[in-house]
Amino acid sequence: MREEAHRGKLNGFSCGFTPHGRVGFTRYMVDGLRVGPYRLYYDGPPPRLHVAIDFLVVAGKEHQNYYEARDSLGRLLARTGRLRVQADRDTVALGDSLVLRLRVEHPQHPLAGVSVGGYDAAFVLRDSAAERRAPAPQHALTLRWPTATRGAQVLRGFMTDFDEGKTKVRKATPGQGNRMYFAYPYFVR
Repeated sequence: MREEAHRGKLNGFSCGFTPHGRVGFTRYMVDGLRVGPYRLYYDGPPPRLHVAIDFLVVAGKEHQNYYEARDSLGRLLARTGRLRVQADRDTVALGDSLVLRLRVEHPQHPLAGVSVGGYDAAFVLRDSAAERRAPAPQHALTLRWPTATRGAQVLRGFMTDFDEGKTKVRKATPGQGNRMYFAYPYFVR
């Protein structure tokens, strides 16, 4: 284990073992919160994935960005939608636009929308004037983000998979929608 405590909060990578000495779980902690991939395994030869969760910290709290559960034979039991973010390039010229393709794999609800820009590293909206919202027909959207300053940048936002009449892009709650966050680093030359 490489996990250590700092001011009483766990930090670092760790894994736990089953009574038979096999890997039971793997995780990464930052300030006592799970961040990144969390994996839980069945205790049987061969070891099989039981639960896969991707965590990130949103406004100081753990957020489950993706969830998948499988039975001991590897059959899928449950999963949430997963956001895929792609770009043709991660370096753009000043004045050009960064072009991102956002797509939800395995959507759970019939509608989707995106909110992007103006978010800090904790995904807290700091600049509402920079925020843009849009519907995402067929759970996919090509986003053109204008560049105004040179240097390293990160575009943050989220896509929400939701039911009509139950929630809006900004107000997804458990059971009504699935909010999938992203942070895309790019460079403006």
